Amino acid sequence: MSKFRRAKRVRSTSRDPNTVVFVSGNGATELQEMVGYMESIVADMKEFVVFLGSYPRLLRRQPRCSYLLLDNCMFGRQMERERVLSFLLQPAEAAPGSENLAVLPIVGPIRVGKSTLVENVCWDEMVRDRFSMILFFRENILSDGALADLRGSGAVKHQTVTLHRKNC
Repeated sequence: MSKFRRAKRVRSTSRDPNTVVFVSGNGATELQEMVGYMESIVADMKEFVVFLGSYPRLLRRQPRCSYLLLDNCMFGRQMERERVLSFLLQPAEAAPGSENLAVLPIVGPIRVGKSTLVENVCWDEMVRDRFSMILFFRENILSDGALADLRGSGAVKHQTVTLHRKNC
């Protein structure tokens, strides 16, 4: 009989540790070698875990694409949210209408949450109290080089409505 024949190498597997496994022929030697090999791997892993434990942990932030948005609360992007909030709420350095404009670019690969971050910041009450109108632009409106009418190009996310307007 050939040593590659299935009937000669009968093995059964079970999750029950009390199950007896019958192995015929060279199978017992193979099984003993495999057990020794597995014990060597486990011993090496224990040594590896101890080795890793001696190194200080790296403080890594979550990947930029991982965030969770529930009921206007964004989890996983607090640092970025606070940076945008502090930028928007910083005191004005120049008179309104002057040439000193500040720009905070928010760039990154597609579908990582840039628009969600901006929209979440715009829902903040302090931001809504500070700005009378918030426009949201998804496309590059200045692609042709000409300044577009900003009020007609974006979606109005917030607009302060005054009941008594005085005409000057």
